Order: sequence, then C-alpha cells, then structure tokens
Amino acid sequence: TAGSWTSADVTVAWAGAPCPPADNSTAAFVTISVSHRVPIFFPWLPGNGNIGSSTQYRMEPVVSP
Repeated sequence: TAGSWTSADVTVAWAGAPCPPADNSTAAFVTISVSHRVPIFFPWLPGNGNIGSSTQYRMEPVVSP
C-alpha cells in the first residue's frame, strides 16, 4: 500500500500500486530523499549549507519461475 517512512534526514515514500505490482502496466514508485546541513566553507556557494538529493525507482513485477 502507498505510504512513507521518515528518519531525521531520510524520507522514503511509496506511491502507486501495491508491492510488487501484478504486471508492468501498473506503475509503482519508491522515492528516496536525503537532506543534510553542512558547515559552510565557501560562502558564495548556493544553498546556505543545506544539501539534498532524491531518486525515484519504478518497481517491476516479480517473474515467477
């Protein structure tokens, strides 16, 4: 089922069909995001010490033997 999980700097969110999807016509995605505050050594860099990244994975159906 769709839902999410959050830690101090990490967020994992599920969207779409249940896991694993029944077939490849139904999309299901897991999005992982990370954010963190770091010391500023170069004050002209954008972000004011906040950095982050995220990625999204499409979940595919499991192939039965």
